[in-house]
Amino acid sequence: MTHRFARRALAATLCLASLPACADAQDDAIRAQCPSAQAWMDRMAAAHAKKTPPPKGALDPAFRDELHAHHDTDVAARRAWIEAQGAKPQTEHMLAIDRDNLAWMKRRFAKGFPSAAQVGRNGVEEAFLLVQHADGDHAFQSSMLEPIMAAAKRGELPQGDVAMLIDRVLRAEGKPQRYGTQYQSNTPGDLSAMKLQPTEDPAHLEARRASMDLMPSDDYACMLKVVYAGSSQAPAH
Repeated sequence: MTHRFARRALAATLCLASLPACADAQDDAIRAQCPSAQAWMDRMAAAHAKKTPPPKGALDPAFRDELHAHHDTDVAARRAWIEAQGAKPQTEHMLAIDRDNLAWMKRRFAKGFPSAAQVGRNGVEEAFLLVQHADGDHAFQSSMLEPIMAAAKRGELPQGDVAMLIDRVLRAEGKPQRYGTQYQSNTPGDLSAMKLQPTEDPAHLEARRASMDLMPSDDYACMLKVVYAGSSQAPAH
């Protein structure tokens, strides 16, 4: 079983939306088909464990539990969407969940993006995922970029999350992305046909990715094929 942060790092480096943690069978497929990507995740997990001590301070259990519930609805909707290969009913359900989560965030994050002292490190990761999917309100999503950068500086989020949100904001503004985290499929019913969205200065993309603790693009593309090919193509656990 992949370390929690390694699985979270996978989420932080995959396209479209910080992808929910993979099923165990997909973990096995990544380990078998993308060994250098797996090695990168293992190194990141070990480094992260050393530099992020548990936060001090009193947690807000009610806020943490509410956040976790919204996160779980997001994860469930996206898993169903991937399994259905982007079929219309699952797409509509996912977008409805995103709208509900956005409305909740605009109320609960009005005083700022939650900290680990409030909701724990896992809660901060879950809050990031919800913001990453707040495409229905670009102004709100953009307003979260600075506090998310601050959370990463405190060691509460990986730098890859910052890169992903920057790319998301840039693409929403019609600009090329910077770190190559955003892909999309132009083939209906085939999420495995993901293509890199427009990216600035491709010649120096790998250096920019490395500066944000993102794995090389080839490893990233390998994992995309595994995750979006559908669970039926992953080996049994």
